[in-house]
Amino acid sequence: LNCGDSRAVLAAEADGGSCLVDFATRDHSPADEREMQRIEGGGGRVGCMAGGDWRVAVESAEGRFQVAVARALGGTEWQAGGIINSADVTSLVLNENHRFLILASDGIWGPLDTPSGCTAAERSEWAIWQTAAAWASGRSAGEIAADFVRLAERAGGTDNASCLVLALRAPPENGGRA
Repeated sequence: LNCGDSRAVLAAEADGGSCLVDFATRDHSPADEREMQRIEGGGGRVGCMAGGDWRVAVESAEGRFQVAVARALGGTEWQAGGIINSADVTSLVLNENHRFLILASDGIWGPLDTPSGCTAAERSEWAIWQTAAAWASGRSAGEIAADFVRLAERAGGTDNASCLVLALRAPPENGGRA
């Protein structure tokens, strides 16, 4: 389940023991063709600003906004521009190859994506690699999540930063037993 530019990434063990992204949510960006069509089809406006950032134009009683997401939890004052709070929900069947799930807000992904110019897919792969390495070295899921928050802060993040790492299997030193 995701809404806006929060992101969930599910890791699975591949042949050879390395972890890869098995599933990742898509960001609800105004640049996403499906989101753009939905907003403009409802009478909203999407435009590209200086620097190549896509925004949804919102006129409201509180003022004029250029919003960076096409969906947002809360943000009811932006509904006039076509921004909705409906989440995408995906059902997956987990198996013994699945290792962990990273769920983080835009306060994590934004600062980590932007400075390096990474795409969301590249950053998701990097996050899986980082998590797998930290997990193998004995760090707990909570410690790994806190590491991501600190990384976002060091990268200049100023937004609220929330991260959850859900371990789906015991650490390697326990032989993979739950």
